[in-house]
Amino acid sequence: MLRYYRRLVDQICAGNGRAIALYSVIHGIAVTLGHMIGEPRGSYSGVWPAVGVLAAFLIITPTSRWIAMLTAAALVESLASIIRFWPLFQTSLQLLAEFPYAAIDVMCGTLIAVSYRRLCGQAPPDIRTAFLALTAILGVLVLDAAVGTAWLCSITDVPWLATMWNWYITDLLGVLTAGAPLLIWWIRVVTPAAESPGSSLELAASTIVALAVAELAFSGERFAPDFHLPYLLFPIALWVATRYHPSTVVTLTGSLALYVTFLANHSKHSAIVPGAQVYPEALLPLQLFLAMLLVTTMMLSIALNERRALNRRLLEVSREVAAKQRAARQRFADELRNGIDGALARIENILRDTPAAAPDTLVSDSLRESSQLVIDMREKVRGVADDLTLESLSGQGLGVALQHTMDRLRTRHGLNVSFDARSLPRSVTAPRAAIVTRVVHELLLNVVKHSRAGSATVAVREHNGDIEVEVGDTGQGFDPRILQQPDTRSFGLASIQDQVELEGGSFELDSAPGAGCRVRLR
Repeated sequence: MLRYYRRLVDQICAGNGRAIALYSVIHGIAVTLGHMIGEPRGSYSGVWPAVGVLAAFLIITPTSRWIAMLTAAALVESLASIIRFWPLFQTSLQLLAEFPYAAIDVMCGTLIAVSYRRLCGQAPPDIRTAFLALTAILGVLVLDAAVGTAWLCSITDVPWLATMWNWYITDLLGVLTAGAPLLIWWIRVVTPAAESPGSSLELAASTIVALAVAELAFSGERFAPDFHLPYLLFPIALWVATRYHPSTVVTLTGSLALYVTFLANHSKHSAIVPGAQVYPEALLPLQLFLAMLLVTTMMLSIALNERRALNRRLLEVSREVAAKQRAARQRFADELRNGIDGALARIENILRDTPAAAPDTLVSDSLRESSQLVIDMREKVRGVADDLTLESLSGQGLGVALQHTMDRLRTRHGLNVSFDARSLPRSVTAPRAAIVTRVVHELLLNVVKHSRAGSATVAVREHNGDIEVEVGDTGQGFDPRILQQPDTRSFGLASIQDQVELEGGSFELDSAPGAGCRVRLR
Protein backbone atom coordinates (compact mmCIF):
# COMPACT_ATOMS: atom_id res chain seq x y z
CA MET A 1 0.00 0.00 0.00
CA LEU A 2 2.88 2.35 0.79
CA ARG A 3 4.21 1.81 -2.73
CA TYR A 4 0.88 2.75 -4.36
CA TYR A 5 0.57 5.82 -2.14
CA ARG A 6 3.99 7.03 -3.21
CA ARG A 7 3.18 6.35 -6.87
CA LEU A 8 -0.05 8.36 -6.59
CA VAL A 9 1.72 11.35 -5.04
CA ASP A 10 4.50 11.19 -7.63
CA GLN A 11 1.91 11.18 -10.43
CA ILE A 12 0.06 14.15 -8.90
CA CYS A 13 3.36 16.04 -8.59
CA ALA A 14 4.00 15.31 -12.27
CA GLY A 15 0.62 16.80 -13.23
CA ASN A 16 -0.97 13.50 -14.30
CA GLY A 17 -4.70 14.09 -14.90
CA ARG A 18 -5.68 10.55 -13.95
CA ALA A 19 -3.87 10.93 -10.63
CA ILE A 20 -5.77 14.16 -9.93
CA ALA A 21 -9.01 12.31 -10.74
CA LEU A 22 -8.02 9.49 -8.38
CA TYR A 23 -7.35 12.04 -5.65
CA SER A 24 -10.87 13.42 -6.31
CA VAL A 25 -12.25 9.94 -5.65
CA ILE A 26 -10.29 9.71 -2.39
CA HIS A 27 -11.59 13.12 -1.33
CA GLY A 28 -15.13 12.04 -2.18
CA ILE A 29 -14.74 8.90 -0.06
CA ALA A 30 -13.59 11.08 2.84
CA VAL A 31 -16.69 13.29 2.43
CA THR A 32 -18.97 10.23 2.35
CA LEU A 33 -17.24 8.80 5.41
CA GLY A 34 -17.83 12.06 7.28
CA HIS A 35 -21.54 11.91 6.41
CA MET A 36 -21.79 8.30 7.57
CA ILE A 37 -20.07 8.96 10.90
CA GLY A 38 -22.11 12.09 11.68
CA GLU A 39 -25.49 10.53 10.96
CA PRO A 40 -28.15 10.29 12.21
CA ARG A 41 -27.34 13.38 14.28
CA GLY A 42 -25.99 15.36 11.37
CA SER A 43 -23.93 18.42 12.22
CA TYR A 44 -24.21 18.05 15.97
CA SER A 45 -21.21 15.73 16.28
CA GLY A 46 -18.99 13.70 14.03
CA VAL A 47 -15.71 13.62 12.13
CA TRP A 48 -14.96 15.45 8.88
CA PRO A 49 -11.92 13.75 7.26
CA ALA A 50 -12.10 15.70 3.98
CA VAL A 51 -10.12 18.68 5.34
CA GLY A 52 -7.41 16.39 6.68
CA VAL A 53 -7.08 14.52 3.37
CA LEU A 54 -6.86 17.79 1.43
CA ALA A 55 -4.30 19.34 3.79
CA ALA A 56 -2.07 16.24 3.78
CA PHE A 57 -1.97 16.04 -0.03
CA LEU A 58 -1.32 19.79 -0.36
CA ILE A 59 1.63 19.55 2.04
CA ILE A 60 3.38 16.85 0.01
CA THR A 61 2.69 18.21 -3.50
CA PRO A 62 4.23 21.28 -5.18
CA THR A 63 2.23 24.50 -5.16
CA SER A 64 2.02 24.38 -8.96
CA ARG A 65 -0.53 21.54 -8.59
CA TRP A 66 -2.60 23.21 -5.88
CA ILE A 67 -5.09 24.93 -8.20
CA ALA A 68 -6.07 21.65 -9.83
CA MET A 69 -6.34 19.85 -6.48
CA LEU A 70 -8.33 22.62 -4.79
CA THR A 71 -10.74 22.85 -7.72
CA ALA A 72 -11.25 19.09 -7.74
CA ALA A 73 -11.76 19.02 -3.95
CA ALA A 74 -14.34 21.85 -3.99
CA LEU A 75 -16.35 20.32 -6.84
CA VAL A 76 -16.30 16.77 -5.47
CA GLU A 77 -17.21 17.89 -1.95
CA SER A 78 -20.09 20.03 -3.19
CA LEU A 79 -21.45 17.32 -5.49
CA ALA A 80 -21.14 14.62 -2.82
CA SER A 81 -23.08 16.75 -0.32
CA ILE A 82 -25.74 17.65 -2.91
CA ILE A 83 -26.24 14.00 -3.84
CA ARG A 84 -26.43 12.93 -0.21
CA PHE A 85 -28.97 15.56 0.86
CA TRP A 86 -30.90 15.78 -2.41
CA PRO A 87 -34.33 14.95 -0.89
CA LEU A 88 -33.99 17.85 1.57
CA PHE A 89 -33.64 20.59 -1.08
CA GLN A 90 -36.87 22.45 -1.83
CA THR A 91 -35.54 24.65 -4.65
CA SER A 92 -32.64 24.46 -7.03
CA LEU A 93 -31.24 27.64 -5.50
CA GLN A 94 -30.66 25.78 -2.25
CA LEU A 95 -28.19 23.55 -4.05
CA LEU A 96 -25.80 26.48 -4.29
CA ALA A 97 -25.65 26.65 -0.49
CA GLU A 98 -23.38 23.59 -0.48
CA PHE A 99 -20.59 25.34 -2.40
CA PRO A 100 -19.69 27.81 0.39
CA TYR A 101 -19.16 24.87 2.77
CA ALA A 102 -16.75 23.33 0.28
CA ALA A 103 -15.02 26.70 -0.18
CA ILE A 104 -14.56 27.02 3.60
CA ASP A 105 -12.99 23.53 3.72
CA VAL A 106 -10.70 24.44 0.81
CA MET A 107 -9.61 27.58 2.65
CA CYS A 108 -8.95 25.59 5.83
CA GLY A 109 -6.93 22.88 4.05
CA THR A 110 -4.86 25.51 2.23
CA LEU A 111 -4.05 27.46 5.43
CA ILE A 112 -3.06 24.23 7.22
CA ALA A 113 -0.74 23.26 4.35
CA VAL A 114 0.86 26.72 4.21
CA SER A 115 1.35 26.80 7.99
CA TYR A 116 2.90 23.35 8.12
CA ARG A 117 5.25 23.95 5.17
CA ARG A 118 6.40 27.26 6.63
CA LEU A 119 7.17 25.70 10.03
CA CYS A 120 8.28 22.16 9.15
CA GLY A 121 8.85 22.05 5.40
CA GLN A 122 8.36 18.49 4.17
CA ALA A 123 10.90 16.95 6.54
CA PRO A 124 9.99 14.87 9.60
CA PRO A 125 9.27 17.35 12.39
CA ASP A 126 10.98 17.21 15.75
CA ILE A 127 9.06 17.85 18.95
CA ARG A 128 9.52 21.64 18.78
CA THR A 129 8.41 22.08 15.16
CA ALA A 130 5.59 19.56 15.64
CA PHE A 131 4.29 21.58 18.59
CA LEU A 132 4.49 24.84 16.62
CA ALA A 133 2.75 23.26 13.63
CA LEU A 134 0.02 21.83 15.84
CA THR A 135 -0.52 25.24 17.45
CA ALA A 136 -0.80 26.87 14.03
CA ILE A 137 -3.27 24.20 12.85
CA LEU A 138 -5.42 24.70 15.94
CA GLY A 139 -5.53 28.41 15.18
CA VAL A 140 -6.52 27.73 11.55
CA LEU A 141 -9.32 25.44 12.74
CA VAL A 142 -10.63 28.16 15.07
CA LEU A 143 -10.76 30.54 12.10
CA ASP A 144 -12.40 27.83 9.98
CA ALA A 145 -15.06 27.19 12.64
CA ALA A 146 -15.75 30.91 13.05
CA VAL A 147 -16.17 31.49 9.29
CA GLY A 148 -18.32 28.38 8.88
CA THR A 149 -20.52 29.28 11.81
CA ALA A 150 -20.94 32.85 10.53
CA TRP A 151 -22.08 31.52 7.14
CA LEU A 152 -24.45 29.02 8.78
CA CYS A 153 -25.94 31.70 11.05
CA SER A 154 -26.56 33.91 8.02
CA ILE A 155 -28.83 31.36 6.37
CA THR A 156 -30.45 29.68 9.37
CA ASP A 157 -31.14 30.19 13.05
CA VAL A 158 -28.54 28.24 15.09
CA PRO A 159 -26.83 28.95 18.43
CA TRP A 160 -23.47 30.58 17.77
CA LEU A 161 -21.19 29.11 20.45
CA ALA A 162 -22.58 25.56 20.34
CA THR A 163 -22.39 25.48 16.54
CA MET A 164 -18.85 26.85 16.46
CA TRP A 165 -17.71 24.38 19.10
CA ASN A 166 -19.21 21.43 17.20
CA TRP A 167 -17.73 22.65 13.92
CA TYR A 168 -14.29 23.04 15.52
CA ILE A 169 -14.26 19.60 17.17
CA THR A 170 -15.56 17.90 14.03
CA ASP A 171 -12.86 19.43 11.81
CA LEU A 172 -10.16 18.86 14.44
CA LEU A 173 -10.96 15.14 14.63
CA GLY A 174 -11.06 14.99 10.84
CA VAL A 175 -7.63 16.58 10.44
CA LEU A 176 -6.10 14.37 13.12
CA THR A 177 -7.67 11.09 12.00
CA ALA A 178 -7.17 11.54 8.23
CA GLY A 179 -4.48 14.15 7.64
CA ALA A 180 -1.96 13.09 10.29
CA PRO A 181 -1.72 9.42 9.19
CA LEU A 182 -1.38 10.37 5.50
CA LEU A 183 1.34 12.88 6.31
CA ILE A 184 3.28 10.52 8.57
CA TRP A 185 3.07 7.72 6.00
CA TRP A 186 4.56 10.12 3.46
CA ILE A 187 7.34 11.06 5.86
CA ARG A 188 8.06 7.34 6.14
CA VAL A 189 8.26 7.15 2.32
CA VAL A 190 10.69 10.07 2.07
CA THR A 191 12.86 9.19 5.07
CA PRO A 192 12.38 5.53 6.03
CA ALA A 193 12.49 5.08 9.78
CA ALA A 194 13.71 2.16 11.83
CA GLU A 195 11.83 -1.08 11.51
CA SER A 196 9.14 -1.73 14.06
CA PRO A 197 10.46 -3.58 17.12
CA GLY A 198 7.07 -5.21 17.63
CA SER A 199 5.68 -8.23 15.80
CA SER A 200 2.68 -8.33 13.47
CA LEU A 201 0.97 -10.73 15.86
CA GLU A 202 1.27 -8.20 18.69
CA LEU A 203 -0.16 -5.47 16.47
CA ALA A 204 -3.11 -7.65 15.47
CA ALA A 205 -3.77 -8.57 19.10
CA SER A 206 -3.65 -4.93 20.25
CA THR A 207 -6.08 -3.92 17.47
CA ILE A 208 -8.54 -6.65 18.42
CA VAL A 209 -8.35 -5.70 22.10
CA ALA A 210 -8.87 -2.00 21.33
CA LEU A 211 -11.88 -2.71 19.10
CA ALA A 212 -13.34 -5.02 21.73
CA VAL A 213 -12.97 -2.29 24.35
CA ALA A 214 -14.64 0.24 22.05
CA GLU A 215 -17.51 -2.19 21.46
CA LEU A 216 -17.98 -2.84 25.17
CA ALA A 217 -18.01 0.90 25.81
CA PHE A 218 -21.40 1.08 24.09
CA SER A 219 -22.91 -2.18 25.26
CA GLY A 220 -24.89 -0.83 28.19
CA GLU A 221 -24.62 -0.45 31.91
CA ARG A 222 -24.74 -4.18 32.59
CA PHE A 223 -21.07 -4.60 31.60
CA ALA A 224 -19.48 -1.79 33.58
CA PRO A 225 -21.90 0.35 35.58
CA ASP A 226 -19.15 2.16 37.49
CA PHE A 227 -16.24 2.28 35.04
CA HIS A 228 -15.62 4.37 31.93
CA LEU A 229 -14.39 1.80 29.44
CA PRO A 230 -13.49 4.23 26.62
CA TYR A 231 -10.57 5.45 28.69
CA LEU A 232 -8.89 2.06 28.31
CA LEU A 233 -8.08 3.22 24.79
CA PHE A 234 -5.50 5.58 26.25
CA PRO A 235 -3.11 3.02 27.83
CA ILE A 236 -3.56 0.73 24.81
CA ALA A 237 -2.52 3.54 22.47
CA LEU A 238 0.46 4.42 24.67
CA TRP A 239 1.59 0.78 24.72
CA VAL A 240 1.36 0.53 20.95
CA ALA A 241 3.21 3.86 20.64
CA THR A 242 6.18 2.42 22.52
CA ARG A 243 6.28 -0.65 20.28
CA TYR A 244 5.54 0.53 16.75
CA HIS A 245 6.35 3.08 14.12
CA PRO A 246 4.45 6.41 14.38
CA SER A 247 2.62 5.76 11.10
CA THR A 248 1.12 2.58 12.56
CA VAL A 249 0.33 4.22 15.89
CA VAL A 250 -1.41 7.29 14.48
CA THR A 251 -3.31 5.27 11.88
CA LEU A 252 -4.54 2.83 14.53
CA THR A 253 -5.51 5.60 16.96
CA GLY A 254 -7.24 7.61 14.24
CA SER A 255 -9.21 4.55 13.11
CA LEU A 256 -10.31 3.97 16.69
CA ALA A 257 -11.44 7.60 16.96
CA LEU A 258 -13.53 7.22 13.79
CA TYR A 259 -14.99 3.96 15.05
CA VAL A 260 -15.84 5.26 18.51
CA THR A 261 -17.51 8.38 17.11
CA PHE A 262 -19.49 6.28 14.66
CA LEU A 263 -20.66 3.99 17.47
CA ALA A 264 -21.57 6.97 19.62
CA ASN A 265 -23.74 8.44 16.88
CA HIS A 266 -25.46 5.12 16.11
CA SER A 267 -25.74 3.57 19.57
CA LYS A 268 -29.19 3.03 21.06
CA HIS A 269 -27.78 2.19 24.47
CA SER A 270 -27.22 4.56 27.35
CA ALA A 271 -23.55 3.99 28.03
CA ILE A 272 -21.23 6.51 26.44
CA VAL A 273 -20.54 7.10 30.07
CA PRO A 274 -22.50 4.71 32.29
CA GLY A 275 -25.93 6.04 33.07
CA ALA A 276 -25.79 8.96 30.61
CA GLN A 277 -28.29 9.41 27.81
CA VAL A 278 -26.96 9.56 24.26
CA TYR A 279 -27.54 13.09 23.07
CA PRO A 280 -25.29 15.56 21.20
CA GLU A 281 -23.95 17.42 24.21
CA ALA A 282 -22.90 14.10 25.80
CA LEU A 283 -20.70 13.34 22.78
CA LEU A 284 -18.60 16.50 23.05
CA PRO A 285 -16.46 15.33 26.02
CA LEU A 286 -15.83 12.04 24.22
CA GLN A 287 -14.81 13.85 21.02
CA LEU A 288 -12.48 16.13 22.96
CA PHE A 289 -10.95 13.12 24.69
CA LEU A 290 -10.37 11.39 21.35
CA ALA A 291 -8.70 14.55 19.97
CA MET A 292 -6.39 14.76 23.00
CA LEU A 293 -5.63 11.05 22.66
CA LEU A 294 -4.57 11.57 19.05
CA VAL A 295 -2.42 14.60 19.85
CA THR A 296 -0.73 12.83 22.77
CA THR A 297 -0.08 9.74 20.66
CA MET A 298 1.41 11.77 17.81
CA MET A 299 3.70 13.74 20.12
CA LEU A 300 4.83 10.59 21.91
CA SER A 301 5.41 8.82 18.61
CA ILE A 302 7.47 11.73 17.24
CA ALA A 303 9.56 11.78 20.42
CA LEU A 304 10.16 8.03 20.24
CA ASN A 305 11.00 8.27 16.56
CA GLU A 306 13.52 11.02 17.32
CA ARG A 307 15.15 8.74 19.87
CA ARG A 308 15.25 5.84 17.43
CA ALA A 309 16.73 8.09 14.75
CA LEU A 310 19.40 9.22 17.22
CA ASN A 311 20.17 5.62 18.13
CA ARG A 312 20.46 4.71 14.45
CA ARG A 313 22.81 7.63 13.88
CA LEU A 314 24.94 6.62 16.88
CA LEU A 315 25.07 3.08 15.49
CA GLU A 316 26.14 4.38 12.09
CA VAL A 317 28.82 6.57 13.67
CA SER A 318 30.06 3.68 15.79
CA ARG A 319 30.31 1.46 12.72
CA GLU A 320 32.14 4.19 10.84
CA VAL A 321 34.57 4.52 13.75
CA ALA A 322 35.04 0.74 13.84
CA ALA A 323 35.71 0.70 10.09
CA LYS A 324 38.27 3.50 10.43
CA GLN A 325 39.89 1.63 13.32
CA ARG A 326 40.22 -1.46 11.14
CA ALA A 327 41.74 0.64 8.36
CA ALA A 328 44.14 2.23 10.86
CA ARG A 329 45.16 -1.20 12.17
CA GLN A 330 45.78 -2.36 8.61
CA ARG A 331 47.99 0.67 7.89
CA PHE A 332 49.85 0.19 11.17
CA ALA A 333 50.39 -3.49 10.41
CA ASP A 334 51.70 -2.65 6.95
CA GLU A 335 54.08 -0.15 8.49
CA LEU A 336 55.29 -2.77 10.96
CA ARG A 337 55.90 -5.27 8.19
CA ASN A 338 57.38 -2.94 5.59
CA GLY A 339 59.18 -0.49 7.86
CA ILE A 340 60.20 -1.80 11.27
CA ASP A 341 60.40 -5.45 10.31
CA GLY A 342 62.48 -4.57 7.24
CA ALA A 343 64.91 -2.52 9.32
CA LEU A 344 65.24 -5.33 11.85
CA ALA A 345 65.89 -7.77 9.02
CA ARG A 346 68.78 -5.65 7.77
CA ILE A 347 70.23 -5.44 11.31
CA GLU A 348 69.89 -9.21 11.63
CA ASN A 349 71.76 -9.74 8.38
CA ILE A 350 74.56 -7.39 9.47
CA LEU A 351 74.91 -9.21 12.77
CA ARG A 352 74.86 -12.58 11.04
CA ASP A 353 77.57 -11.51 8.58
CA THR A 354 79.83 -10.19 11.36
CA PRO A 355 82.66 -12.70 12.06
CA ALA A 356 81.85 -14.65 15.20
CA ALA A 357 85.50 -15.27 15.94
CA ALA A 358 86.16 -11.79 17.19
CA PRO A 359 89.27 -11.07 19.32
CA ASP A 360 87.10 -10.18 22.29
CA THR A 361 84.92 -13.02 23.57
CA LEU A 362 82.58 -10.54 25.31
CA VAL A 363 81.94 -8.75 22.01
CA SER A 364 81.25 -12.06 20.31
CA ASP A 365 78.72 -13.04 22.97
CA SER A 366 77.07 -9.62 22.68
CA LEU A 367 76.75 -10.01 18.95
CA ARG A 368 75.10 -13.42 19.30
CA GLU A 369 72.75 -12.10 22.00
CA SER A 370 71.87 -9.06 19.87
CA SER A 371 71.17 -11.30 16.88
CA GLN A 372 68.81 -13.43 18.98
CA LEU A 373 67.05 -10.32 20.33
CA VAL A 374 66.51 -9.04 16.81
CA ILE A 375 65.07 -12.42 15.80
CA ASP A 376 62.69 -12.32 18.79
CA MET A 377 61.71 -8.74 18.01
CA ARG A 378 60.92 -9.64 14.41
CA GLU A 379 58.76 -12.51 15.59
CA LYS A 380 56.83 -10.22 17.93
CA VAL A 381 56.40 -7.55 15.25
CA ARG A 382 55.02 -10.13 12.84
CA GLY A 383 52.71 -11.42 15.58
CA VAL A 384 51.38 -7.93 16.32
CA ALA A 385 50.88 -7.26 12.62
CA ASP A 386 48.97 -10.52 12.24
CA ASP A 387 46.76 -9.68 15.23
CA LEU A 388 45.97 -6.28 13.75
CA THR A 389 44.91 -7.74 10.41
CA LEU A 390 42.73 -10.65 11.47
CA GLU A 391 39.81 -9.20 9.52
CA SER A 392 41.73 -9.56 6.27
CA LEU A 393 41.48 -13.35 6.64
CA SER A 394 37.67 -13.20 6.54
CA GLY A 395 37.76 -12.85 2.77
CA GLN A 396 39.04 -16.44 2.60
CA GLY A 397 36.02 -17.75 4.53
CA LEU A 398 35.06 -18.01 8.18
CA GLY A 399 36.46 -21.52 8.60
CA VAL A 400 39.89 -20.58 7.20
CA ALA A 401 40.06 -17.42 9.34
CA LEU A 402 39.14 -19.26 12.57
CA GLN A 403 41.51 -22.15 11.92
CA HIS A 404 44.38 -19.78 11.19
CA THR A 405 43.64 -17.86 14.40
CA MET A 406 43.65 -21.02 16.52
CA ASP A 407 46.83 -22.36 14.89
CA ARG A 408 48.66 -19.12 15.66
CA LEU A 409 47.51 -19.15 19.30
CA ARG A 410 48.63 -22.78 19.63
CA THR A 411 52.03 -21.94 18.15
CA ARG A 412 52.63 -18.75 20.09
CA HIS A 413 51.03 -19.57 23.44
CA GLY A 414 50.63 -23.35 23.50
CA LEU A 415 46.84 -23.12 23.77
CA ASN A 416 45.08 -26.25 22.54
CA VAL A 417 41.68 -25.41 21.07
CA SER A 418 38.95 -27.98 20.44
CA PHE A 419 37.02 -26.81 17.39
CA ASP A 420 34.55 -28.63 15.14
CA ALA A 421 34.40 -26.92 11.76
CA ARG A 422 31.47 -29.11 10.61
CA SER A 423 28.98 -26.95 12.53
CA LEU A 424 30.01 -23.72 10.79
CA PRO A 425 27.34 -21.80 8.82
CA ARG A 426 27.54 -22.54 5.11
CA SER A 427 27.53 -18.95 3.91
CA VAL A 428 28.70 -15.97 5.96
CA THR A 429 29.36 -12.50 4.57
CA ALA A 430 32.87 -11.11 4.92
CA PRO A 431 31.86 -8.36 7.42
CA ARG A 432 30.14 -10.87 9.72
CA ALA A 433 33.05 -13.32 9.36
CA ALA A 434 35.44 -10.51 10.35
CA ILE A 435 33.42 -9.77 13.49
CA VAL A 436 33.25 -13.46 14.50
CA THR A 437 36.98 -13.93 13.90
CA ARG A 438 37.88 -10.87 15.94
CA VAL A 439 35.58 -11.89 18.83
CA VAL A 440 36.86 -15.49 18.95
CA HIS A 441 40.46 -14.23 18.90
CA GLU A 442 39.83 -11.83 21.79
CA LEU A 443 38.05 -14.50 23.84
CA LEU A 444 40.87 -17.00 23.34
CA LEU A 445 43.46 -14.35 24.25
CA ASN A 446 41.53 -13.86 27.50
CA VAL A 447 41.87 -17.59 28.14
CA VAL A 448 45.60 -17.34 27.60
CA LYS A 449 46.06 -14.27 29.80
CA HIS A 450 43.65 -14.86 32.67
CA SER A 451 42.27 -18.40 32.94
CA ARG A 452 45.53 -20.34 33.49
CA ALA A 453 44.04 -23.11 31.37
CA GLY A 454 45.97 -24.89 28.64
CA SER A 455 42.93 -25.70 26.53
CA ALA A 456 39.67 -24.20 25.36
CA THR A 457 36.64 -25.15 23.30
CA VAL A 458 35.11 -23.15 20.46
CA ALA A 459 31.73 -23.71 18.79
CA VAL A 460 30.36 -21.60 15.95
CA ARG A 461 26.95 -22.46 14.51
CA GLU A 462 23.91 -20.91 12.84
CA HIS A 463 20.49 -20.63 14.49
CA ASN A 464 17.48 -18.98 12.79
CA GLY A 465 19.71 -16.82 10.62
CA ASP A 466 21.93 -15.70 13.52
CA ILE A 467 25.51 -16.79 14.20
CA GLU A 468 26.05 -18.26 17.66
CA VAL A 469 29.55 -18.37 19.17
CA GLU A 470 30.46 -20.26 22.34
CA VAL A 471 33.94 -20.24 23.90
CA GLY A 472 34.70 -22.07 27.13
CA ASP A 473 37.60 -23.11 29.36
CA THR A 474 38.17 -25.00 32.60
CA GLY A 475 40.45 -22.42 34.16
CA GLN A 476 40.27 -20.48 37.40
CA GLY A 477 37.14 -18.49 36.48
CA PHE A 478 36.04 -15.24 38.15
CA ASP A 479 33.04 -13.39 39.55
CA PRO A 480 30.98 -12.00 36.60
CA ARG A 481 29.85 -9.03 38.71
CA ILE A 482 33.28 -7.50 38.14
CA LEU A 483 32.10 -6.50 34.66
CA GLN A 484 29.46 -4.21 36.17
CA GLN A 485 32.01 -2.06 37.97
CA PRO A 486 32.83 1.25 36.19
CA ASP A 487 36.60 0.85 36.57
CA THR A 488 36.59 -2.51 34.74
CA ARG A 489 34.89 -1.45 31.50
CA SER A 490 38.27 -1.67 29.78
CA PHE A 491 38.38 -5.35 30.74
CA GLY A 492 38.56 -7.57 27.64
CA LEU A 493 35.19 -9.26 28.12
CA ALA A 494 33.49 -5.91 28.73
CA SER A 495 34.81 -4.52 25.45
CA ILE A 496 33.71 -7.69 23.63
CA GLN A 497 30.23 -7.33 25.13
CA ASP A 498 30.03 -3.72 23.94
CA GLN A 499 31.18 -4.71 20.44
CA VAL A 500 28.63 -7.52 20.13
CA GLU A 501 25.72 -5.45 21.45
CA LEU A 502 26.71 -2.62 19.11
CA GLU A 503 26.05 -5.00 16.21
CA GLY A 504 22.63 -5.86 17.64
CA GLY A 505 23.71 -9.18 19.19
CA SER A 506 23.47 -10.68 22.66
CA PHE A 507 26.13 -11.59 25.23
CA GLU A 508 25.86 -14.23 27.98
CA LEU A 509 28.54 -15.05 30.54
CA ASP A 510 28.65 -18.08 32.86
CA SER A 511 31.58 -18.16 35.28
CA ALA A 512 32.48 -18.53 38.94
CA PRO A 513 35.78 -18.59 40.86
CA GLY A 514 37.39 -21.98 40.33
CA ALA A 515 34.70 -23.14 37.88
CA GLY A 516 36.04 -21.96 34.54
CA CYS A 517 34.32 -19.58 32.15
CA ARG A 518 31.87 -19.96 29.26
CA VAL A 519 30.82 -17.11 26.98
CA ARG A 520 27.89 -17.35 24.56
CA LEU A 521 27.35 -14.77 21.86
CA ARG A 522 24.69 -14.35 19.21
